[in-house]
Amino acid sequence: MRVALVPAIPFANGVPMHVFCFAVCLMAQGPADAPDVPNVPSQSIAAGQFANERAAAVDLDDNVDYVSDFKFSWEVSITRPATPFKKTSGESNNEFFATLAKPTTPAAAAGKPSYGVMVTPLWAFCREASGSTGVTEATDKAFDAFRSTDFETHKDLDPLRGVDSHPLFYYKEWNTPSVDAVQLLLTRDGQCGAWTNMFRSVLLEGGVPQSTFSNQQVKPLTGSLMLINSWTFSSVGTATYKNYSHINEFQDPRLVAIGPALDRYAEKVAGQWKYKWGMTEEVHEELGMPGQNNTNPASLFGTHYIIRVGDTIYDPSYGASFAGPGSSTSTPLATPWMAACLMWEQGSLAGISEAQQYSNAQGADCIKLAIRISSLCTRDTKISPVGWL
Repeated sequence: MRVALVPAIPFANGVPMHVFCFAVCLMAQGPADAPDVPNVPSQSIAAGQFANERAAAVDLDDNVDYVSDFKFSWEVSITRPATPFKKTSGESNNEFFATLAKPTTPAAAAGKPSYGVMVTPLWAFCREASGSTGVTEATDKAFDAFRSTDFETHKDLDPLRGVDSHPLFYYKEWNTPSVDAVQLLLTRDGQCGAWTNMFRSVLLEGGVPQSTFSNQQVKPLTGSLMLINSWTFSSVGTATYKNYSHINEFQDPRLVAIGPALDRYAEKVAGQWKYKWGMTEEVHEELGMPGQNNTNPASLFGTHYIIRVGDTIYDPSYGASFAGPGSSTSTPLATPWMAACLMWEQGSLAGISEAQQYSNAQGADCIKLAIRISSLCTRDTKISPVGWL
């Protein structure tokens, strides 16, 4: 005797896309230590997988699609020579995903497990890029999941954890260690590297080729730190160092590395993070560019990560994109990409800073920040390709 469970509403013949449906695919949860990161098997259930079932279920055409309540009608059939048996077994509501091509996943970093296709990036891509027929259109529409800075997870698949979505944050905690998409899903908080990796996962799981986009690192051309909007500069600064105009002193000015010593220059007070300046504070941080689900992310960085697609910059941490219009002049900004880089600076950068070393009255090595306002016409940063975190 053979028992077969098949959908009574099958898939269309000749479907050009890769189609995924959790009723068939999602037969296993993710690793025990990652309940929010389901392991979705990557098999396709497009036409032909159900050998003798060819009637159309949905109109896919040649585009990305997402159906939140795709229904299957099920029946049980028992094949036996004398008395074959067939009985309807009810309906199931499923989520249906059609991608540009078979989803791929980033290679796991050294020492880290691979989680396969993750439901949140897949859901974000198919939901936002629904109707897209090509890579360029799908990429830009998929970024809509980030533009409103309220990115959230897909509903949890573990019934013990409920079915609510959860917001993911950009620097909710300024000391967050998360730098990739898996860590972002696990901790629900991440640095810029985690957010570029999330957009990367969204594109890869939607079938966008890795060759069409790249990770880019932003660093100051001069100085060591970037002030991301918004900061208020006092009308008169007292800096006498190089071409800087203003000074901010730390409460603890002893010479330490800025990045690893967060507790030296920032603290959390009454639930809000802030910088710990000393007696001299000529540049004051204000609420400016909101990050993902956070109106007060950290805004003093040595590096920042974005994604380049052609001549467009996508900055998922802040939900912003900048498309270079090009130029007809012979200046260094004559290319659309150079124009996009300057547009990112004009829309994101408040100033450039450098740690100025000095000796205090006791002879101890100390530092203070020499700061200047960013230029509106010339480049203050270098944006270059870099490997994925």
